[in-house]
Amino acid sequence: MEILSFEVLPSTNTYACQNFDALADGQIVLAKTQTAGRGRLKRVWLSAEGGLYFSLVVKPQNFKIDFLGSLTQAMALSVLKTLHSFGAKEAVLKWPNDILCQSKKICGILSQAVFKEGGLCGVVIGVGVNIAQEKIDSPKPAVSLKMLGIEAKKEDVLKEIINRFNIYYPQVCKQGFKAIKEEFLKDFPFVNKEIKIVVDKKEFCGICHGLDDKGQLLLDDKVVNIGDME
Repeated sequence: MEILSFEVLPSTNTYACQNFDALADGQIVLAKTQTAGRGRLKRVWLSAEGGLYFSLVVKPQNFKIDFLGSLTQAMALSVLKTLHSFGAKEAVLKWPNDILCQSKKICGILSQAVFKEGGLCGVVIGVGVNIAQEKIDSPKPAVSLKMLGIEAKKEDVLKEIINRFNIYYPQVCKQGFKAIKEEFLKDFPFVNKEIKIVVDKKEFCGICHGLDDKGQLLLDDKVVNIGDME
């Protein structure tokens, strides 16, 4: 696990995208804090000290572009299983790229595809996990492992996440979301429930009927694309 570590960055994703050519496949860009972290829909991701903020660079070969969104979901599943292993048993997946615990956000993921000369060069997967914050000032409810009464070292959490992702990654490269669909749905508690989701600035409401083999949300009679890859 090769880590490029910084005390502070505007954004680990921004750094990884700007320096993509110089970074190796599997490289991790890590920052203690971020001054301009963000999530989907250009929302601000508050990156106070105590959280785990990193971006993983992946450069898959012969990769189907249809599988791009599945990398985000593979990372989400990797983080979820890691949180479970550290004692946050109530953590669940929120489509497409968040993890909730006790109905509060504990992790967000933002993936950005890197294209050059019309071709896909790879993907930067940015992850923010609330680890050791004692309180979180956020417009939406948020929680950390410490607020749940769980003590964990950031380096241990990171190592476990990457180990798990490295198991899912080759499977997703070959099969897309189908490779992780069954496992993903086990911790996705929104099936047969009425939900509201915003994708590409459009709001969708309806009864969730699960996810299809591409990882798209089945909402009433609509199929909603993941929409978080920039």
